[in-house]
Amino acid sequence: MSQLTTHLTYMGLINDSLFNTSTSDDINGSLCEPCIRARKWTTARGYCQNCEEFLCMDCLTVHNNLRLTRSHTILDKHQTPIQRENISTSDICVQICKAHRPEIIKYFCKDHEVPGCTDCMTLNHTSCTKCRIQDVSVGFTETNEFKSVKESLNILLDQLKRMKKDLKENVETMDEMFENVKKEIASLRLLISQHLDMIEEDVTDKVTEVKKKEEAKLKKLVAENEAMTSELAEMLRTIEDASVDNVNSIFVTSKIAKLRMVEMKNDLKRIRKLVSLKTYKFCPSDEIESLLSANTRLGQLTFEFSYSWIENINIKSEASKVNCLLVDSVLLGSDRLVFSDGCNNMILSVDLENHSIVSRYSTSSQPRGITALSQTQVAVTLPAEQKIAVVQIVPTNTILHNIQVSCSYYGISYKNGMFAASRINPGRIDVLNMDGTVLHEIVDTNVKDLTLERPIFVTFGADYESIIVSDFSTNKVSIITFEGQILHSYTHDDLIGPCKVLLTTGGVLLVCARGSDSIHVLSRDLRQRAIIRDGLNIVNPRGLSYCDIRRKLYICNDTVGGGDRNNIVHVCNVGL
Repeated sequence: MSQLTTHLTYMGLINDSLFNTSTSDDINGSLCEPCIRARKWTTARGYCQNCEEFLCMDCLTVHNNLRLTRSHTILDKHQTPIQRENISTSDICVQICKAHRPEIIKYFCKDHEVPGCTDCMTLNHTSCTKCRIQDVSVGFTETNEFKSVKESLNILLDQLKRMKKDLKENVETMDEMFENVKKEIASLRLLISQHLDMIEEDVTDKVTEVKKKEEAKLKKLVAENEAMTSELAEMLRTIEDASVDNVNSIFVTSKIAKLRMVEMKNDLKRIRKLVSLKTYKFCPSDEIESLLSANTRLGQLTFEFSYSWIENINIKSEASKVNCLLVDSVLLGSDRLVFSDGCNNMILSVDLENHSIVSRYSTSSQPRGITALSQTQVAVTLPAEQKIAVVQIVPTNTILHNIQVSCSYYGISYKNGMFAASRINPGRIDVLNMDGTVLHEIVDTNVKDLTLERPIFVTFGADYESIIVSDFSTNKVSIITFEGQILHSYTHDDLIGPCKVLLTTGGVLLVCARGSDSIHVLSRDLRQRAIIRDGLNIVNPRGLSYCDIRRKLYICNDTVGGGDRNNIVHVCNVGL
């Protein structure tokens, strides 16, 4: 039996005994390969040089009539130079097309970068540029694309594993809160004795309902996380375990993985929005404590804003010549925090698991604002050079290119292929494309009731059609449309020298008040929810980042003459 026959038999596509039916008119005792995939065993009468497949008479007829294949070269048994024994099975792509089972993936659409079977190309990619897998996959394992896919798989898999850990911690926290509430209820019940028997069930049912909803949500998220983790691990294992010679299979797996990762990243974003756990505690009512009444409620569940200091992280590295000036920061995923250090002219990347600096990049001038472009790239403003630098953070800090702009930008934010950037002296907000071309310009002379003196930091609004800006000199935070209309404004006696503005995925706005040593927590329409300050020992906060998954806030100091204090990042638990 030939090598290809043995391979197909091993794959469960054909039976050994069916290869003992050769006739004098067949080609080397071969069967029609399209028929094999359809579980039919028909003797081959020709061989397509382009597809490298043996075909029966019926399949030859169809092959010669299809526009995609009618120009192919067909050989009869006398012309066929290929012996079955000479066909290498190690480089045969045997992956089945999910859209057209049991068709095998043989082609690659260059226009859409999608692998597919003959049916895929005929039905969906008729006018596209197509090629065979074996023609385009040569040397693929040595390309940057393959290395990038493998690296991205590892990164995404690691993020899923870390999210699984965070989900587990949320489950434990949920159970702990539930037990605490039950203890508080039981303690109060002892004080009010028999009367509590009548009303305990009502409040317990309420807290149980809350727990069930949160528990059901977390179980669903855990299941989704495990499913994606398993799928990614299988993809990665397939790539790593595949023979180096089996480049077709590696190519197809990588391409499918690349497409699937886009879906998974969207799923990951969706899960991140849902993963936050509401904190609650039991609050006994004043009435029940003072008076036993049949109509008095035992208490109610309150979902409260809370925060607490956890630890400090020292960011100063051995390469730092002087103490840091952590101008701005941005999170990449839930485990990587990237800083712009204005005193040492560096971009620092910190692993939040072990608090170590994993990479650093020296800039040609002082870096200022920083924003995430993806899970692996950031953009940094270099106002002294009138540039925006695009830096690859993962796997190592490398500048990809500089975007030359027309003025010295300070703050920066990125969404949907656009930058929002601020400049001072004079104050101005611009919306730019990725080439640095100004699409919208916002200046106070064009906007009624708007004063832009020192708009140091900006971020896109929740609708992506507005900009949130903090003005250090006027002590005001405003939301402005691209056309210059003021939607909302916020001032407060405690809001002195506002710096970094950060909009969380849950729609909560955080504002650093550098002059009043506090963080203001606002709603998306700039109504105050809380002020963070007591017990944190923060001084002159300038930059901050918030992780929705870990529920942690990272705050940078900017103290004049602060010395070592400016090397410290405060880490706080914040329940938003």
